[in-house]
Amino acid sequence: MTINIRKILLLDEFLLSMKAIERAKWSYLFLFFQFIIFADMWKFCRADEVLILNCFVSAFLAIRHKIEWQKILLVMIMYGLIILAPIINYGLDAKMLNQYIGYAIRILTACFIASYFKYDLIIKFENLVYVLAYISIPLYFLQVINPHIYDIFTPFSKLIMLSRSGYVAPSGLTMHQYLVVFVLNGWAHLRNSGFMWEPAAFGMMLAWSFLFCMYLKRFRWHPRMIIYTIAIFTTFSLGTYTYAFLLFLVFLMQNADWKKIVYLLIGVVCVVLLLTQTNWLDKNVEMMTNKAENYAENSEKRLEKNSEMYVIQDTFPKRVDRLSQMFIFREILQESPLGRGMTQWKYSSANGLVLLVVMWGYPILFVLIVSYYFFFRKISKIARIRPRIYIVLLSVLVMIMPLIGNPVYNQVLFFALLLYSFFAKRYVYERL
Repeated sequence: MTINIRKILLLDEFLLSMKAIERAKWSYLFLFFQFIIFADMWKFCRADEVLILNCFVSAFLAIRHKIEWQKILLVMIMYGLIILAPIINYGLDAKMLNQYIGYAIRILTACFIASYFKYDLIIKFENLVYVLAYISIPLYFLQVINPHIYDIFTPFSKLIMLSRSGYVAPSGLTMHQYLVVFVLNGWAHLRNSGFMWEPAAFGMMLAWSFLFCMYLKRFRWHPRMIIYTIAIFTTFSLGTYTYAFLLFLVFLMQNADWKKIVYLLIGVVCVVLLLTQTNWLDKNVEMMTNKAENYAENSEKRLEKNSEMYVIQDTFPKRVDRLSQMFIFREILQESPLGRGMTQWKYSSANGLVLLVVMWGYPILFVLIVSYYFFFRKISKIARIRPRIYIVLLSVLVMIMPLIGNPVYNQVLFFALLLYSFFAKRYVYERL
């Protein structure tokens, strides 16, 4: 009996994806550039010149693919209406004006990107994330075995990345080693950060892409899902595991193929039992347990303490964790139901969802839910399927939940996904 290494390593599917990238290499390169800006690790990512250049390049590409100016105008008018109330309520100064203009340029760029890719945005997004997830797995296990092997990238990392790349983490590793398609995070050297800045951010991209894959493959089991599952497991991120549970629930409820599901569960349990014998897993499980206990016991206390300090000092925003801000979600909506716009708020956090609500209030919640609802309706048309309504609503939840743990509320790629259904054209999906 011969062992088929290509089949075990799922190499055929990977090579198929690489061929798809080769056939449309320039559009994939442009999308990967958007991934780089989305990850926000390069020094140039925050430069105004790059923001404007990206807008012009995106416009050039969109115009070549029959851009719909009426739709773009409608999006920009909607943006103007959303910011109108905060401007009336809180005024406008030069700094705020620059920020509002910056947002306008980002949203305009997102319109161009969505208009350029149309239906292909989701197909290419999923394929590119899959390839990067596949690449991350061997690089991650090499990182676990000997993280210092990536020290040779230190000069390049310091040259290309933000100043944080030079910091030394408690593990003794340089905070970030950058390999373009993979990042070693010194603060999480036993976890997989993939091509993003940290494991939770990588988990966000994996969860979204896994969800797109389920729709595109018509909720049938597919080898790509194995790679996504392994990559998700290696992030050791509580948030990512929550998204994974919801993804499994979506797959289960739509598919209801109990035989395959039982086999899958048995396989996952066997792998986990084997891995529990390793010191590597013990350390990560202990880390996640401590984090969960810390959130459960201290988030509200820290919030109260920060709130009291703000009242006493009233000097600058107080940094609170992602979960703490969820305790004051109601307070935000009660104080400023239409948002505060670009005015300074008393808390600072990586909770992107809360920061969106702080700026735009109830309207942005409406936009998120409605946009993602039609988002999945469009993807369903690609795959020629009719998912149940609660499947679509759970999918919307999977798209929104990662915002709680990731501050991507002002990123072009985030807006491009949000506007996807508005610019997508009719398309018949064919397998890669």
